[in-house]
Amino acid sequence: MKGVYRGALDEDHLGGHRGVDEGKKKHLDKESGDPSMWWKNVFKGKHAKFTARIIAVDTSTKIVRFSINHHILALNGEYASFPHSIGSVIKNAQVIRVDAGIGALLALPSSGDAEEQHLEELRKLDKELSNNLLSNSDYKDAAKVSTAYVHISKSMDNPDVDNKKGKQKKSNNNRTPDALFARHFSINTRVKALRILSTSNLVDGIASCATAKSIVDAHVLTHADIVPGKIYKDVPVVQLLDSGGVLVDLGIGTKGIIPATHLFDKASHGSLDTGGDLTISGYRQKIRQQKYKVGSKITVRCLTVDPSARQCVLTAKKTLLTNDIDEPIVEYPVDQDRVAAGFLSKVDDTGLTVTFYNNIHGRVSSRSLAAELGVEDPRQNYNVGDAIAARVLSCERRRNRT
Repeated sequence: MKGVYRGALDEDHLGGHRGVDEGKKKHLDKESGDPSMWWKNVFKGKHAKFTARIIAVDTSTKIVRFSINHHILALNGEYASFPHSIGSVIKNAQVIRVDAGIGALLALPSSGDAEEQHLEELRKLDKELSNNLLSNSDYKDAAKVSTAYVHISKSMDNPDVDNKKGKQKKSNNNRTPDALFARHFSINTRVKALRILSTSNLVDGIASCATAKSIVDAHVLTHADIVPGKIYKDVPVVQLLDSGGVLVDLGIGTKGIIPATHLFDKASHGSLDTGGDLTISGYRQKIRQQKYKVGSKITVRCLTVDPSARQCVLTAKKTLLTNDIDEPIVEYPVDQDRVAAGFLSKVDDTGLTVTFYNNIHGRVSSRSLAAELGVEDPRQNYNVGDAIAARVLSCERRRNRT
């Protein structure tokens, strides 16, 4: 090593060729001095020579870039495992580097025993490479620190404000002003809460995160996070559809639809094939406008979700929201004699089709309805969309039917 620069080490190797080591990209909060330069005191003396792996070569500037991250040295992704899963909410992180107009690097709090176990694995690898960098107390402390990067676009929610009247006004530019970002993300500032968005950057071992309240508090990040049968509370309504349904936002633009037949427990007795708002009576149309107005927050439950198509169907039926909370029917087999709430997805002269969650269906024959309830014609007593309770008599998988 020939010298220490801000953010890199200058090395001599291969008969005089020079290179730049990107370092551990870990940082500590020192009581004095520049906290991002703690490692300049590590690479000296017995640590002035160490093993590194080439990660990039820039022929135009004649700079070779190296890494001493353990998973890069070992070419083993297991050493790059991140202690927090995607979607995790972490509190009390600390700003350790600020890139003006771009974002900030945050040091995450200790994750406990898992962190110590991971450090022990790194210590064995460090010894095998004869680097022995972990014998230095500063480097060891830095190796314990997990970091996440927040881009300025995901740092905070920024409604524009009319300073004269104090009212919010819409703007097509949702970018956080640089001055506002610098004020809230200065060095050593504590961040109330952040959410991990991605851990796929295995080269640097740095996660991507968001600190904007709307993202931290979001129910889900993508459609893949939505669970059939799960109840989601305080979900905002974003649009009333011409079909009579309602569009809601489950988080960060992840939309779900409530069909018109799932706004009320009992379906309208008019025709369900006329389309548009005619599928809902005038009285229910008025209730829909009031209860599901844009911006209001409601409770919904997931019926089905298709992550690949980014489609999610929800229900707001009170019967489905208040029954089978802990153990909804979402898969086969279903216990015999179990009573559960579902909704009618088909009504004809042969009987009723009862649908639960995750496209699990059951069939009630017209013969059973006549024998048990005296119903001669199911079409006269039931409508598609009605919430109903049913008992499971037998379970045999036939095209997802019970």
